[in-house]
Amino acid sequence: MFVVPETSCPLAQQGRPRHFRDPAGLAVLQRIAEGLTESGYPATTAKPGYAVEAGLRCRLGDGFDVTVCLAVAERKGGFVEFELGTYHSPSLLSRIWRGRSGFDAQHITEWKRLCSAINDQIVQRVGAASVAWLTFEAAAARWKVPRVSEK
Repeated sequence: MFVVPETSCPLAQQGRPRHFRDPAGLAVLQRIAEGLTESGYPATTAKPGYAVEAGLRCRLGDGFDVTVCLAVAERKGGFVEFELGTYHSPSLLSRIWRGRSGFDAQHITEWKRLCSAINDQIVQRVGAASVAWLTFEAAAARWKVPRVSEK
């Protein structure tokens, strides 16, 4: 989660209806993607997402893909609150030909470095007033998402 002054986020254009997506999400994730690319991470272009404002993918090597999703939580009091999540998404090639969907300690280390680089971009390029990273459990509690075992 991070908070950005509303003045640095685009608003929906007048006269054009906004269906579900806040334009700030795509614009902010594009800035993050540009910074990641300049830092040496092979990030795709940020694109509108499904159920989130925007998403991108970053290949960390040997078929290990991490997906980054960004959602606009709310605009309030002159600030915009964003929610960003990362998760491992094995490529189709990796799953079929290599029979791999898991990851090892090296992948986790690379993923942590990517999250650190994302954090740097959120602060430097986006100008976040505050940044907080949540564990899966903390995020689930915040959004009251039931675990698979609870269904």
